[in-house]
Amino acid sequence: MATALSDLIQTVRNRTNTENSQFVKDTELTFYINSSLAELDDLLVGMYEDYKMTDGYQTTITTGNSIIMPPDFHQSRIVEKQISGNWMTLKRYGLQDRNRYSSPTIRSFEGMTDIKYKLCGNVIDIIPATQANGLYQIAYTPLYIPLVNTTDTLQPYMDQQAWHEYAVADVCAKVYTKFKFDPAGFVQAKMALQQRIIAAANIRDAGGVKCVQDTRNGGSGGFR
Repeated sequence: MATALSDLIQTVRNRTNTENSQFVKDTELTFYINSSLAELDDLLVGMYEDYKMTDGYQTTITTGNSIIMPPDFHQSRIVEKQISGNWMTLKRYGLQDRNRYSSPTIRSFEGMTDIKYKLCGNVIDIIPATQANGLYQIAYTPLYIPLVNTTDTLQPYMDQQAWHEYAVADVCAKVYTKFKFDPAGFVQAKMALQQRIIAAANIRDAGGVKCVQDTRNGGSGGFR
């Protein structure tokens, strides 16, 4: 059964012996819980193991050279452009190179068109601008979605392996701090859970070694 916001609130109250106290109200606990879950979300996203990657967001550039990402955009994972019916993976360009490809001529290397992208805020810019028109497909990591209603449940990537205990320990430490109690026990528990999550989350795909990215190829492309 999925863990709901009401379950997290009750767990925190049980751990801190505040079942019958409203010194810390449920609304405040909800704020603490979402803050701690957002921290857990950052921890998991930082593993780059694609726990919640959204794949296949498509958009078309008809004017200009920019793609405005959806409101829930957090991190780009891969940017692709459709060329001759096939998807071509684009490489990023450095800020110092933003004028390097201003020539209307597209340079080609080993049959791959040299089109690149850069994430600027919530916008993805494509260069050369003269060749930006076309269909794009982007895989990205969305923002953390806060729990609002008591019936709202954790997303599976947080609920598995009881990783939400990280947030529970963090909230308990905050509650103890507000009561002016020593939160050291909860802080230690949080740190232990953090190490456990880092160790386990970083090997989500244990089926083989990752490929080495081709950094010598000057054009766009994938892996070797």
